[in-house]
Amino acid sequence: MPGIYEQNGKNKKWRNNPESASNSALLFDSVNQLYVRNVVVKTEETQPEITDIRKRQGLNKRTHLILIYDLDWKLKAELEISYDVGQTGGQMISSNGWILISKPEQKSEDEYEFYKIDLSRFGD
Repeated sequence: MPGIYEQNGKNKKWRNNPESASNSALLFDSVNQLYVRNVVVKTEETQPEITDIRKRQGLNKRTHLILIYDLDWKLKAELEISYDVGQTGGQMISSNGWILISKPEQKSEDEYEFYKIDLSRFGD
């Protein structure tokens, strides 16, 4: 879906359409020969009147879909994770046959917790 253009006086600005999906990460696990893709499938804007990108951080509810594919891009698994207002997430780290995905709920901004997924369960 196309982005949204908004007029603000003499200026015009562009922002993502909250109804469209966007790829946010693509990783390759060389141990299990799998691709892992992170797609933001839904964005629910709260406080849409705040348009400054620096102030908008953490104001949206987002739903991520983690997709796992084999080398021929056949879908092996999918996992949906929702992040509420104030929760930042969607970070993925690939490490020796595992994928680490940040949990929606974090104790503090200095200490992160991750879901740990064994990708060997999805290999052939």
